[in-house]
Amino acid sequence: MKRLYYLTRSVEEADRLVKDLYRYGVGEWHIRGLSQDDAGLYHHHIHPANFFQRYDLVHLGERGAIAGFLISLLWSLGVHFMHLIPASFGTAETMFTILIFTLFGAWSGGLVGISRLNYRISRFSEDIASGACLVLVDTPRNQSHKIAQMVEKKHPYFILAGCSSTFTNPFSGPAQRHDSTKGVRVY
Repeated sequence: MKRLYYLTRSVEEADRLVKDLYRYGVGEWHIRGLSQDDAGLYHHHIHPANFFQRYDLVHLGERGAIAGFLISLLWSLGVHFMHLIPASFGTAETMFTILIFTLFGAWSGGLVGISRLNYRISRFSEDIASGACLVLVDTPRNQSHKIAQMVEKKHPYFILAGCSSTFTNPFSGPAQRHDSTKGVRVY
């Protein structure tokens, strides 16, 4: 799946876009809105972005799990080769230690992620804070181009502000804005 990001000036403009997407055949659960005006989203029957789309819990949780796994693996290898623990500390104990470190890393990464906007939408935080509405459209990869063309044709004032995969990549950082207008704020 591919996620398309459209930035509109208000929830009312987002409502017009969402209604056209429904008419085009995009399911209502594949369209989400992110705005400071959650009541406006509710009033216009736009599903708000869910917890995992809004915050960086999964992304940083995965990073924490990877860091915990690597640290525990290095620790286990170091302890094994330096003979710091008696020989009775076997494979099962080592695997348990690696599991605990990995889970602790995932937990601590997730705690940090709860306090941050999702790494894919953080680039839009200024616009959202100033009253804009971000519309997230999830679509199969082979249909994303058709949907982008339909939106461009019916709503030429909405610019595709970005696109990404719906899957979280723990190795990727904050995404850059894909403005076709170079230096002009996207609406």
